[in-house]
Amino acid sequence: MKKILIILFVAFFVFIVVMITKSFPFNNDKADRENIKEQLRKRKLEEKKVADREAADREVVNDKTFDFQSEYYNRYAAVSKNNMWGFIDKSGGLVVPAIYDDVTYFNEGIAAVKLDEKWGYVNTLGEIIAEPVYDSVRNFREGIAPVYNDGFWNKGWGFIDKTGELIIRHTFEDVSYFKGNYAIATVGKKELSFDDHYRETYLVYESIMVLINRKGVPVSKPYQEISLYREPMGLYQVMAKKSDEVGLIDTLGNIVLPIEFDNIISYNGDYAKVEVYLNGEKETVFVDNEANIIDVKDDIIKR
Repeated sequence: MKKILIILFVAFFVFIVVMITKSFPFNNDKADRENIKEQLRKRKLEEKKVADREAADREVVNDKTFDFQSEYYNRYAAVSKNNMWGFIDKSGGLVVPAIYDDVTYFNEGIAAVKLDEKWGYVNTLGEIIAEPVYDSVRNFREGIAPVYNDGFWNKGWGFIDKTGELIIRHTFEDVSYFKGNYAIATVGKKELSFDDHYRETYLVYESIMVLINRKGVPVSKPYQEISLYREPMGLYQVMAKKSDEVGLIDTLGNIVLPIEFDNIISYNGDYAKVEVYLNGEKETVFVDNEANIIDVKDDIIKR
């Protein structure tokens, strides 16, 4: 009986040793062992890279010594170190590394950054949403931003959206920000002019303004000047070409108040208080939407 127990114990021990040995990869063939070693080497190398990056991040974030720090605007402040610019948040953490030649400020979660004489955009995570390829830019408003190229074939102002996609081509000499669905754009126009004295025809270049929609399509006729008159009413003051007379148009380009006045003081939708020259002298009068002079009380017109 004692011999049987000893034999069973030895058999059990051998079985355990065999099972443990099989569970380790070191008893596999040479190719398997080399493969395991390579995997371990790559894992250690990747762990070292991660540790190095984390250490570098901690070193930058904890470095509070900047050459300059702006005031906080929309929760972020621009900082400069060694003439390079980045951004910190209100906790002092560096959200955009100080690697840029210049920066603007964050608006709508996006800031413009300059690198190697070109401008692009980053978000609050420091991610580039538009590569630095533009010669001039402005900040985002209402989801889009004006960008300028000074190329030979691709010159002028256009607009990009928050994905960095160009939604309005570089075709304008200048643009305003969009107010709702409309913006003011300046375009160049070439015309032939005849000089009576020298009896010569020559080319004249002038700038005119148009109202555009979010596709960059003009919705008004060209005018010498256009300016936003009253945003809630969607009205724009326009000045006729080669004239100092002004009037009002709507966002469809329709004339609301004829372009016949020296100045529009106020307008309420039905009547306007304007300045106009009568018999060689400037006078203040009230007119209706057809420019007819009417007799109303002064307090009926509200600015």
